Amino acid sequence: MLNLPAQIRLIINGTEYRVRPDRPPAIPNSLSEPAESPWTDDASLPDEPLRQRGQHAASPGTPPPRAAALSPRTALVSTDVVRAVLGVDAAAVASLVESGELAWVFDLSARQGKMRELRYWARELFAPEQCQITPARAIQLILGKRRQRWRGTEIEQLLLASRPTILRWHRSGDLPGERIDHTFWVNREDLANFLRSRLHHPGDA
Repeated sequence: MLNLPAQIRLIINGTEYRVRPDRPPAIPNSLSEPAESPWTDDASLPDEPLRQRGQHAASPGTPPPRAAALSPRTALVSTDVVRAVLGVDAAAVASLVESGELAWVFDLSARQGKMRELRYWARELFAPEQCQITPARAIQLILGKRRQRWRGTEIEQLLLASRPTILRWHRSGDLPGERIDHTFWVNREDLANFLRSRLHHPGDA
């Protein structure tokens, strides 16, 4: 017959547990089950106003907004990102856009009459209380304070657009620019005017 010790020491994730060998260890549920996320109150989240949803992150005991998961260089995001952040479907996002609850939305469609290509200001998703400002101020924050011109490749990243799309904007006169040593450049004023012209709610501009 085996002589079992009265207790066994287990160290799990840096925490020590003392258990009897004839009983399972009392391991916290957090080690065996997914932790409950403070972001996913399925019963209430989709129905709350966007600005109230943004306040969840500020309540005691909850983690900060996941804005840090985005690159600091990311100013505009696509519909799929909005869906992932808010935990809603495409129809719900469209409803937020049409109601004006998502105010900083830009339609970057290259051709009139085609499907909309919407981009959303990332800051409005994570800190909507900071976005009750004028269009001029919003565009200044999107572009930054000091930058005076952008390469075509940088505009691709800023607006999440393809090179052919940018060239179509340029050919149509929507986005003035110049080519210098095989590099397409756009100055600040022209890029700001382009964004202002593409606000989804032009009456707000």
